[in-house]
Amino acid sequence: GGLLTTSTSNTAVVLTTTSGGIVDGGATYVDVVAASGRLVIDAVTGIGAAGAAALDLSTTTSLAADLSGAGNIYIDNAATGAVNVTSMTVSGAGSIDYEQTGNQQLTLTTVTVSDGDITINNTGGTSADVLIGAVTADTTNDTVTINAAGSINDAASDSVADITSQVVDLDAVEGIGNTRAIELASVATITADTTNGNIDIDNAADEATTVTSMTTGTGNITYDQTGNQALALTLVTVTNGDISISDAGGTGADITVYDINGDTTDGV
Repeated sequence: GGLLTTSTSNTAVVLTTTSGGIVDGGATYVDVVAASGRLVIDAVTGIGAAGAAALDLSTTTSLAADLSGAGNIYIDNAATGAVNVTSMTVSGAGSIDYEQTGNQQLTLTTVTVSDGDITINNTGGTSADVLIGAVTADTTNDTVTINAAGSINDAASDSVADITSQVVDLDAVEGIGNTRAIELASVATITADTTNGNIDIDNAADEATTVTSMTTGTGNITYDQTGNQALALTLVTVTNGDISISDAGGTGADITVYDINGDTTDGV
């Protein structure tokens, strides 16, 4: 069966287990329908499972889902309005996979893993934007992947790190940092591609960094790195726009260029 509520309270649905996990009950029903209310999930060993066994939500607009132990979080949300993930954390080893459909805005207020990858997908149309508060993975071998059918931007105009991870892969349609720059911290490998729109990324590097791909169609690319670390540009491309790259902090801030393709009409 499923859980259905019309409550608009901050604790409209609360699911708690103190020693185990919370799993999908099957494909017959949506697991939780919490229209206009907040869904709070606290577990120890996992929330949902991969593929069709993910925990299925519908109309949920505010979500907190946290694991106090090791395990994975798999959640699919069929959104009908803007969604705020107020907290999604894994305290032990484990990954997060959150899939949203419905062409609605998604705000990631706090998403954290201590040892695992984070994958966020928001699809359905160009209103499926992602706003980032703080997304944090470990900086040894973890990857943060965010895909948006709209744009990807900072949730606030600030200088606080939006994403901390070893590897970051951002894919959008209408821009990345095009309204508020994306701030990265301790990221060693960056992929950031958008169909069109501006890309604006700041990286506070603490080791040599490689931009494997940074591309847009019509739009400008601005990448600013600090921390006195080397920067390798494997592929940076615009079809119609300008490219600006800076690397600051000291004499170790070298830039190695492999392939930069700018608009041949306006230049780089």
